[in-house]
Amino acid sequence: MWYHPKNWRTEPSDWAQKRYGDLELPIQLISLPTYAPWTNPIEKLWRKLRQEVFHLHRYADDFATLKRLVIEFLDRFAHGSDELLRYVGLLTPD
Repeated sequence: MWYHPKNWRTEPSDWAQKRYGDLELPIQLISLPTYAPWTNPIEKLWRKLRQEVFHLHRYADDFATLKRLVIEFLDRFAHGSDELLRYVGLLTPD
């Protein structure tokens, strides 16, 4: 089950029903700028990776170690992580 803010609709708006009624999706489409990394959770994950692993790293000449550190970083989240979901904005406190 995904968290969603209490003010999100559970039924489609009239506009969405007229335009996308055959899909029957309880969502509201929002136009975004062409490139908006601050709205994209994966961009926030890459930022966290840069901050924790790449920032001032000492492994420029040791690709194997750098690769291992990246894999270890990603493995921390392989089975889900509330910390990561909070960081990328997909989980907020109730």
